[in-house]
Amino acid sequence: MEWSVAVEVAGKVVFNEVKDEELDKLVDHLLPHHPSVSGTAEEPTDELGRYGVRLVVKAPSPDKAVSEAISLLTKASMDVGLPEWPVVRVEATEWGEFERELERPTYPDLMGVSELAELLGVSRHRASELARTTHFPRPTAELASGPVWFETNVQRFVQDWKREPGRPRKMAAAE
Repeated sequence: MEWSVAVEVAGKVVFNEVKDEELDKLVDHLLPHHPSVSGTAEEPTDELGRYGVRLVVKAPSPDKAVSEAISLLTKASMDVGLPEWPVVRVEATEWGEFERELERPTYPDLMGVSELAELLGVSRHRASELARTTHFPRPTAELASGPVWFETNVQRFVQDWKREPGRPRKMAAAE
């Protein structure tokens, strides 16, 4: 069985202890395991440095996959001169599940005025008017193309929206 295993180590930093070149060498050492490496290559502000790797490991269980990944990272780190810091985080995910996670969006669904108009069954102009009322959620962002909202916020508004038939009344002209 294949596993995606992430291992992160951290420790007290003596100035510039983790260099980009060493992280590049770490990748080279771990190439058969399709590594993804990250780390702090400059002096961190919290005096703790960290680096980590995500590897593909074949093992019969998550425990064995974690042990194998830690062993691979420890040996490769020593070979390239990285500090021998303790493991602070480990995550093992069955490969099929990991692929499914990668396919899921990592951002919320967004809506602009056109999507709002379609959802409410009104014109874009009317959707813009509704969006300017005090009961409508504030936009998440204002882009050159117009306001953008999180869809969940708009859905809450729609649930409570009391739609009245006909056109809204015109305001009397000031005399």
